[in-house]
Amino acid sequence: MRSDVRPRKARTRSIQTGVQVALVVAGVALLVAGLGLAASGSSIDDTVGSFADGGDDSEEPIGSGEDDASVDDEDGDADDNGDGESSDETDDSDGDRSEDDSSDDEDDDIGDGGSGDSGDDDADDGDEEDSDGEDERHTLTVAVETDDGDPLEDATVEVDAIDEGGPDEDELETDGNGEVEFDLADGTYEVVASADDHEDDGAEMEIDGDDERLTLVLEPSDDDDDGNDDADERNVLTVTVVDDDGDPLEDATVEVTERRLLGDREEATTDGDGEVEFDLADGTYEVVASADDHEDDDAEIELDGDDEQLVLVLDAEDD
Repeated sequence: MRSDVRPRKARTRSIQTGVQVALVVAGVALLVAGLGLAASGSSIDDTVGSFADGGDDSEEPIGSGEDDASVDDEDGDADDNGDGESSDETDDSDGDRSEDDSSDDEDDDIGDGGSGDSGDDDADDGDEEDSDGEDERHTLTVAVETDDGDPLEDATVEVDAIDEGGPDEDELETDGNGEVEFDLADGTYEVVASADDHEDDGAEMEIDGDDERLTLVLEPSDDDDDGNDDADERNVLTVTVVDDDGDPLEDATVEVTERRLLGDREEATTDGDGEVEFDLADGTYEVVASADDHEDDDAEIELDGDDEQLVLVLDAEDD
């Protein structure tokens, strides 16, 4: 019995010693593997997994390797597809956001710029039409002064449109500064200033889109002045009005207008002999005769220190 026990104890010790040696070898192997992984940056879990896979590969048939590869491929494809789809979805969402933003910007531009600008343009067009419908008016300032440059207060300033049926006619008196203002539409006007003990003065003024200023100088009147003696020289103009048969026309109207700025204008009717006389200063005059049932006739005549006669013939109007 004792002889059998001893061999058993010896085998047991040898087995224990072999196990201890195997464990030491395995521990050394794991330590070396851990140091290698630490140097390469891999994790211990991956290494253990690779060892485990290696052990499994040794036990599994050759076909299992293909299955693992296919699994790995499927995992890789899944990862790739997942990542790709995620990236694509992100890109698509970003693109959609940018398109939405651009659409919003365009809508804002259309809402703000389009309708607002068109509304402003319509309003501007309406204002322009309204302004075009009204006559544009401007200020004409007339200053009246003496030949010494002193302002003339209470001088009368008359503004008349040159064209027949013109836009404005007005008459005002100057203030303490010798000035007066008229609110006038565009057009051509005759402006005349007059004051007691002064000679009249006048000018022609055109208003065309801007305010204007005019200065008129009134010289003192002097009856003894030699120049005025010449100006006061008078002439008699006798006008005879007859019909186309040469018969005198009674009660025909004769109008005489001096052809100069601020020129004299007189009107009278013919007597039983068809004649009328005018006492006029030297100058050039336009003479117009008219009568009922007759066409008008006119002529221009110059008076220069002598009396003159003029015959005007009025043809009968056609029935």
